[in-house]
Amino acid sequence: MSTLVLVNRRARRIAREPSLTAALSHLPARVVFTSDLADLDACVEAHPATRVVIVGGDGSHLAALSSLARRGALPEVALVAAGTVGTAARAMGSRGRVVEEARAALCSKSVVTAPTISVELDDGRALVGFTFGAGLVSGFFEEYDASPRGLPAAAGLALKIALGAPLGRPTAGRVLARVQARVEADGRALPGDAYSLIVASALRDVGLGVKVTYRARERLDRVHAVASTASPSALALASPRALLGRSLGSAAALDALLARLDVTFPRATRVIVDGDSFSTTRATVRPGPPIKRVACG
Repeated sequence: MSTLVLVNRRARRIAREPSLTAALSHLPARVVFTSDLADLDACVEAHPATRVVIVGGDGSHLAALSSLARRGALPEVALVAAGTVGTAARAMGSRGRVVEEARAALCSKSVVTAPTISVELDDGRALVGFTFGAGLVSGFFEEYDASPRGLPAAAGLALKIALGAPLGRPTAGRVLARVQARVEADGRALPGDAYSLIVASALRDVGLGVKVTYRARERLDRVHAVASTASPSALALASPRALLGRSLGSAAALDALLARLDVTFPRATRVIVDGDSFSTTRATVRPGPPIKRVACG
């Protein structure tokens, strides 16, 4: 079996802890440090492998999976969290023990099949990752990107939004503001034209314990999509249901397993895919190629 370790040298922990770079360099595999998408694509092209360990943050994992998928069938994959949050990697068992987990993934015999999502944007870009979001998701990341980064900051912001929405606080209002959009679920247009939340994911927990896509892993050939036209206060009141892994109830305009979700915006609008921001007038979300996930713990 040929193995490859892809390390994003700009990931938060890799950049801040030089000892990790030295330790990863001595792993018993081909180890490549990348700095940008061009580096990544060149590496994937030059070093085909049957097992790839991806070390970085959510954006690193999204970029690497997308690059690998463009070159055909995905190899066995392990995601090791080394960024600010690492939602997908942590959902799959990583706990941020970077070197230990990367080493374990190289020889692990525990491989399970897990779903992904495929997202196509208006410029033809095709992404393979785990979570797509607009509305609340985009608003959250806009506030988060302007604040100190990391899990504590993200959790504090989420609490601020949940408590502030019923009181009409400005931050909550900005994050939960509805976005103009047309949403089609398997070709059926929803009646609303302004949404406070649009999310589709291959993960039950999309971050911070929020299990809004609680059916995400039921089928490899379907993606769980949830959308809401509810007001900020109504959506905030429904949020405890998401923490418990339940439907948003009356706050949900859509809650279904889909073969295809189409979202069209009247103007370029910010959407989020695995923590990375993209501006688009259209997004099509489908089930992505399943990955053979390698245990790293």
